[in-house]
Amino acid sequence: MENIAHLARAMAKSDQLIEEALSETKHSGIKIITGGPLFHWDADFNLIGCDALGAVIVKMGEAKPGFAKGWLKRLCDYLDEDTYWLWRFNIGFAFGNHFYFIVEKEGKVSYIKDKVSDIGVKLRKKYYDQDT
Repeated sequence: MENIAHLARAMAKSDQLIEEALSETKHSGIKIITGGPLFHWDADFNLIGCDALGAVIVKMGEAKPGFAKGWLKRLCDYLDEDTYWLWRFNIGFAFGNHFYFIVEKEGKVSYIKDKVSDIGVKLRKKYYDQDT
């Protein structure tokens, strides 16, 4: 039980960190985009758009063209999550899709909505600039 409580606290922290980053980035005039790229730069390498994880990297002060060695590990460490968590979140944010776990027990199949992708879907609805 203690491990489940720890995971719930960590996920709440990650959720808050991403939402803070999205809010700050959007209020700074940078568009929130989806569909895969972390960043959208103009011809002069000014940041004009980023996705949710890109917003976190902006908040971390590491947004720049190209990726410095170890960027993904630093992102995971900052959020206190692993790459699988980031992938599940991105399914929700980048594509607006929920990820489901299929569980079969005693011949009965159940579909359980993934809470991490659900966070991504909710933040997409709140922050995504659809005119980009």
